[in-house]
Amino acid sequence: MSAELGDALGAVLADPARVSEVPREQALELLGRLAAVQAALVARVAAEPTAPTRPEAAPAPDRLLRPREAAARLGVTVRWLYRHADQLPYTRRLSRRVLRFSNAGMAQEMAGKKTLNKGRSYA
Repeated sequence: MSAELGDALGAVLADPARVSEVPREQALELLGRLAAVQAALVARVAAEPTAPTRPEAAPAPDRLLRPREAAARLGVTVRWLYRHADQLPYTRRLSRRVLRFSNAGMAQEMAGKKTLNKGRSYA
């Protein structure tokens, strides 16, 4: 780019109102070069994945609830929970005799059932 063309571009970028001062031939050459730059910038921006505007918070670790806590949250008895533990997708068996219930799994299951059961709440 010639120094004269660079000066014209600098002047217009600093104050767009000065575009009327740019001769027609220089304006045509600037338009061509700016179109090439614009296309290159669009390709550059499109090629890079978008960064989130704010950092995402790390998901909270899942908490395993004891049967009494899980039963209270679900609004059922502890006995019912033990009887149905094998059918519940959020049941975690820590050993043959120790059951825990995934808090995150339970919340997800309850959220899904609320929408399926027309807004009925479980807790």
